[in-house]
Amino acid sequence: MAKEHNLQFNASGVSAREITTSPEVVKAITANDFAQIAAIVGKQKEIHRAKNVAAVLGKIQSLKPELMICAGLNLSDCISVGRVLSIPVIYLSLQVMIPSNYLPALGVIPKLPSFLNMNWYAWKLVFDLVLKAKRKNSLPVMAKQLGTTAAEMVVSWEEFCEHCCCTPDFPVFFAVSNQLHPFPPDFSPMCRSLGPLAFQPEEQVGSDFGSTEECTRLEDFLKTCRQAGEEPVYVGYGSMIFESGKYMTLLSLRALRLANKRGVLLGGWAACSADDVENEPDTEELKAFCKEKVLFMDSAPHGRLFPHCQVIVHHGGAGTLYAAAMSGKPMVVVPVLMDQFVHSELVNQKQIGVGLKSMKSTTPNDLAAAISLCSSSSEIQQKAKALAEELAKEDGAKRLVEEVNGFFRDFIDTGCYVQKKNELNTRRSTMGWLKSLANLCSFC
Repeated sequence: MAKEHNLQFNASGVSAREITTSPEVVKAITANDFAQIAAIVGKQKEIHRAKNVAAVLGKIQSLKPELMICAGLNLSDCISVGRVLSIPVIYLSLQVMIPSNYLPALGVIPKLPSFLNMNWYAWKLVFDLVLKAKRKNSLPVMAKQLGTTAAEMVVSWEEFCEHCCCTPDFPVFFAVSNQLHPFPPDFSPMCRSLGPLAFQPEEQVGSDFGSTEECTRLEDFLKTCRQAGEEPVYVGYGSMIFESGKYMTLLSLRALRLANKRGVLLGGWAACSADDVENEPDTEELKAFCKEKVLFMDSAPHGRLFPHCQVIVHHGGAGTLYAAAMSGKPMVVVPVLMDQFVHSELVNQKQIGVGLKSMKSTTPNDLAAAISLCSSSSEIQQKAKALAEELAKEDGAKRLVEEVNGFFRDFIDTGCYVQKKNELNTRRSTMGWLKSLANLCSFC
């Protein structure tokens, strides 16, 4: 995608698709076992770690950027590097999923009651597990490249929260709309909503949005649907694989058949295909249904396809969630992992579709009922349309540029960032000394 849009980038030696589709990771995803997923991914990264670290840090050292915009679990590494190389760091997230007493920890621990700061401590527990792995794996390699020690590069929970929590010391940017994602009550003004970041429909071209042949088949299929007076149902699960591609294909096709709906079924990383119906009790019925009413695609341009569908069925990933919301069509979320469960509940709260409990607990009858409700409920349809109209007023890319310029103006050009960092470092050092003294006194 980067090449096709003439964007500069440095490729990693680790293939996300290759790792995600491996049997070990599929098993861990099916069990929603974040710790196991992290362990497997870490093991795969280890093979390329030294080479990747050298390439990335070498690029940073030669480029000498004035700012690093970081995302996801790489934030702690970026904070370490930023501290050593004196480069400011800010956090950009596609999800409202940061340490807060009102949010479940990464979606891997169920949301706990907010009293006694239970969710906050759950977040710290998850962070400590991640940090433990980084101390063993990435920090020594980065420290060697930068000519320092791993101990000097350790990021504490307090320093992490300066950049990423509900009350950060520096701005945290979310590529979300508060029309869909209202912030929890403990979020400070430093937490800032940008609006969704997405390609415009006319920009969704290239292999990642469907081959020329696939897009031609899609146009022909949509024409057939229009002639029949029926918009299709989109079904796609992105990079998720629950149990197997066959399991997901059968769930989807049986639900479409029960609901008697035409459908566009995206293969995704699970490689869902018509071949998955073989050797089943209802093989012949499913084959006949697919021949008449289903189009299989490897990939598709969401921005151009979704407005022509009557219902969008997806896994609840951040990107697909907003693509569906911007289309103005009702959605059904079948969550598999992490933040997808939060997004599923969000759809129910906003009444723009049906958020199911999990793919694990969803039957074809459940999915068919959710599709039928979305396609028949005028209330759900009206609310989905109204949300899309509000989202159309937002420009996430433009707002991000404005916020970054504001960060330079308010924090970097004034020297505020460096001053605040120094103050926070001094405070953490003092607190660390007091903690050590308290621990010593506890033995007296």
